[in-house]
Amino acid sequence: MKFLNRFALVFFITLIVASMAAPAAYANAAEPPSLLILVPNAPEGMELALNLGDRFDPENLRIPYGEELDSDSGDIIVPAEPQVQWMETSFRFYVYHLNPRDTYEIIMTVDGQTSRIPITDIERTYNNVYTLNWKDKSLTPDRSPFRSALFVFLRVSLTLMIEGVVFFLMGFRTKRSWLVFLSLNLVTQGALNIWLNSMFPSNGYVIFALIFGEFFVLIAEIVGFLALITEKKRWQTVLYVLLANIASLVLGGYLITLMPL
Repeated sequence: MKFLNRFALVFFITLIVASMAAPAAYANAAEPPSLLILVPNAPEGMELALNLGDRFDPENLRIPYGEELDSDSGDIIVPAEPQVQWMETSFRFYVYHLNPRDTYEIIMTVDGQTSRIPITDIERTYNNVYTLNWKDKSLTPDRSPFRSALFVFLRVSLTLMIEGVVFFLMGFRTKRSWLVFLSLNLVTQGALNIWLNSMFPSNGYVIFALIFGEFFVLIAEIVGFLALITEKKRWQTVLYVLLANIASLVLGGYLITLMPL
């Protein structure tokens, strides 16, 4: 009973720490690109461009990577470089003047065939995310819940494997220690990755948020492991938490470059 009471207290503290981390990181993050199109299992050589129509003055547009002018219609066409990650390709359009009341158009080219897909439900000027089904040429706002759950599960599982190796090498063997390890890490790493998944998926900014979030995870785990594990000396337990979270930070940063958010 005493053990359960301690675990409940640590669980509550961890949730408070995770909730404190989110608003601070958002406040310090720079504003990301305006429109992101996610394409699961995109075919090789697929191209996407954003048709802004003729409503903008090209000389006053703030598009960092330039735009093209359709000679026939006078429409402004914004290209995007694909970013290929595991199971998904993303296309980022750096346009800062999207009007939610207007209709825009995605121009998709696959195997030399061009399709035009309208965007009619833009919700805001910045941070719009869509998922494109390239086979049936349909756009869905935001990310698929299944897709988000899958990548959160994979990141947490890989983190548990790495931290489990460190835990074993540090000599923790009792059933109680391993139950605490599994329970506490599922709470801290699960909360961290769910929080990261809620952000606009821009790798550079999320890495800063990861570093910030790991600091709070470190504090929560030091408190938790010291309160719940008595198998090793206190300095050994703290050393484990430090080494495990350094490994998690390195692994997390690497996974962000490989695995979609």
